[in-house]
Amino acid sequence: MSWKIIITESIHPLAIEKLAQSAGVTVLSHLYGAPDVTEARMAKELQDADLVILRGARITGNAIRSASRLKAIIVHGAGVDSIDTRVAAERGLPIITTPSANAESVAEFTLALIFCLAKNLIPSDREMRASKFLEAKNRFGPSNMELWGKTLGLIGWGQVGRRVCRKAGALGLKVLAYSRHATREEIEEAGGRRVENLEELLKGSDIVSIHCALTEETRHLIGEPELHLMKPSAFLINTARGAIVDEKALISCLKERRIAGAGIDVYEAEPPSVDNELFRLDHVVLAPHVAGISKESSLRLGMSCAEEALRIMGTSL
Repeated sequence: MSWKIIITESIHPLAIEKLAQSAGVTVLSHLYGAPDVTEARMAKELQDADLVILRGARITGNAIRSASRLKAIIVHGAGVDSIDTRVAAERGLPIITTPSANAESVAEFTLALIFCLAKNLIPSDREMRASKFLEAKNRFGPSNMELWGKTLGLIGWGQVGRRVCRKAGALGLKVLAYSRHATREEIEEAGGRRVENLEELLKGSDIVSIHCALTEETRHLIGEPELHLMKPSAFLINTARGAIVDEKALISCLKERRIAGAGIDVYEAEPPSVDNELFRLDHVVLAPHVAGISKESSLRLGMSCAEEALRIMGTSL
């Protein structure tokens, strides 16, 4: 049997090579620039596809319905918010994620954002490049924050959250975790403490970091009321999904200095508009949705997807 595999955005070349060399794979199609792919084009591409490796693009219910040969959707990562999961379930179409492949990269990036904010690294660098050594030293030195003894609040407890917890503990941070699914025992085993509600976490944390999936329940989970519960000295970190935070409310709180700063890797609209007010705030560190991308994670993600594809085709790596 010949298999057609659609890959919606470039993955690691070794993974592509592995698939291309495997018996039965006759077509390998790439939709580069996947976020701009229309529903109609995606539906057309999937009409005679057997598998799709999804990265970046959206797969709507109509596209799924048009894909009569499709046997599975393999996700290059952990999130399924870009898939109409209801229609996929109706069709009995498996959705296979690779949640641990980039978790280490996201956890490390989360800590990098925390360090950037706590130590004023971005504005200090900017001032130094403008030959303002003394100004930078006098302005930012006294406001640098030590992490030791501070409290980190984690919203969500998946592959990333538990890794952040363990790393944070090594830095002397106390960790609170809010999750509807994780038990007290598993959070304590990683060095954290489970809290019963979001309010307790927001009020008690010096840094709040988001690590939950985007669902209808978590959309705008962090809005104006929640941001107002945070300490004025606290930072918000988001390396999960942009829509978990009400971006307008966040901008308003940052402009009013209701919180001390934010580290943002994900946005409600991607790419964000050039008019996005986050770009004009000097107490925000911004990244282009790259927390999960590294040389190592790209290889793991690509090969994990290839392994799943080959498994479905009855082959093994």
